[in-house]
Amino acid sequence: LGPVGARADVRIGVPRTDPQQVELTSDPTTGTIYAVVRWPTSFTLNRSTDKGATWTETHVSSGATSDVDVTFFNGSVYVAAIGGSNEREAVLFRFDASGIADGWVRFVQSSDFIGGETIEDVAVSSNTDGDDSILAFAFIEEDGRLRVHLVDAASPDTLTELSPAIATVQDGATGLDIDFDATTTVLYLSYLSDSDVVHVAAWSGLLWTDTAPFPGYSGADDRTRISADAGRQAVVFAHPFVEGNGAYLLTRDFAISSSWGIGRELRPTPTGPYTSFDVSVEGNRGWALAYAEDSAAYDAILMGVKSGYGSGVWPFSTVVNFQDHQIGTTFALEFLEDACSGGYGLAYVTDGLELY
Repeated sequence: LGPVGARADVRIGVPRTDPQQVELTSDPTTGTIYAVVRWPTSFTLNRSTDKGATWTETHVSSGATSDVDVTFFNGSVYVAAIGGSNEREAVLFRFDASGIADGWVRFVQSSDFIGGETIEDVAVSSNTDGDDSILAFAFIEEDGRLRVHLVDAASPDTLTELSPAIATVQDGATGLDIDFDATTTVLYLSYLSDSDVVHVAAWSGLLWTDTAPFPGYSGADDRTRISADAGRQAVVFAHPFVEGNGAYLLTRDFAISSSWGIGRELRPTPTGPYTSFDVSVEGNRGWALAYAEDSAAYDAILMGVKSGYGSGVWPFSTVVNFQDHQIGTTFALEFLEDACSGGYGLAYVTDGLELY
């Protein structure tokens, strides 16, 4: 996606079918884009050096996994995954800038590894858009515990568990996402509790704060998405309305207020309910929201960007996918300042179960 509209869709990587999940990241120095894709029996890492026009598959894992994430940090690509043959472990892989595994991999066992406790969700993020000094690797355990490990640029081979832990988080369930605010070095995590409450936890380097910006909802989607930049945060999550499944986008700007507000409410239209969401506040371009619409005629991914961060009416959302989207699958929205001249990248699954 360019800064003003959609470009032709391109298939990502070696032709395969039935992608389960896709996540995007980029190198802010060179503009190289990376996509990690989860398949039924493996995950792959794909690389594009020409703004997404062509892709090269650089790595195929040797086993299946139930969750993946990716970020660029300190000149390398890091992929987080749940252990394939052993879901009691969270795994962090490192690849060089060409997408080739460099041999560095770290396994973190669940707190009750012997008792068979599994890892439910993983996420990884870095402040590469800032001073590129720190990476965070987070996961939710079966007992609801949320744990975070860090990699410091000064000791890139060392993975250290963050202390103090998020003491208030003992009921994490699923939907984990994380993002650094590169300008403030604050780490934000969004997740769902066992009671279907959306939480946002923030770590400033010393203390954790945990809030429940929208308690008491029960949604069909088990996913939250969060984005942070320049003292602003946005989190989007599913919510059932009388008309069907929809979503809330919550936003806040610390320059104005520390309170969360409803940035946008997506109530289903007669065309169909909304499914799958992603959000970005990066690049000082405004609130950006992408969401899928379930329609009998054409399953579309729509995107709206509200210029600036003040209050006001959102502009009309635009359909950005050229291929029919497979409803029920996730997609990834990423701000790609250097790769796309201040635009966005969006990877999604077609109804032919191909990745574009």
